[in-house]
Amino acid sequence: MSDIIDSDVLQTRAAALIDLALKAGADQADAVVVRGRSRSVSVRLGKVRRH
Repeated sequence: MSDIIDSDVLQTRAAALIDLALKAGADQADAVVVRGRSRSVSVRLGKVRRH
């Protein structure tokens, strides 16, 4: 799978999850989709550690 997921795909998945919750008997449902990318570097005991 690509590292970059199309926003439309995420929105479709969120809508499908809401539909499943409602069909399973939930009175209400919502979904939040968050996309992000990060990098970090730390130093431990004088050595660089990449995450």
